[in-house]
Amino acid sequence: MIWRMKNYARFQDKIEFSKTILVIKDLTCLVGNLSKASIKNYMFDFNVFKFFGINTRTSKVLRSLPVR
Repeated sequence: MIWRMKNYARFQDKIEFSKTILVIKDLTCLVGNLSKASIKNYMFDFNVFKFFGINTRTSKVLRSLPVR
């Protein structure tokens, strides 16, 4: 999609970045929501998934250990 829009901008002298970004965001959301994978509990990952509109499935904590 990015390659196609780059060529379109170069040869047609038209730039439609907003349309390209929306298509990429929609496709990423579709694929992400169909995935059964879980994410690590990192704030950066959560923010990226939130931006793309992907429902997050966090990994479960197996067991907590007290640390002294």
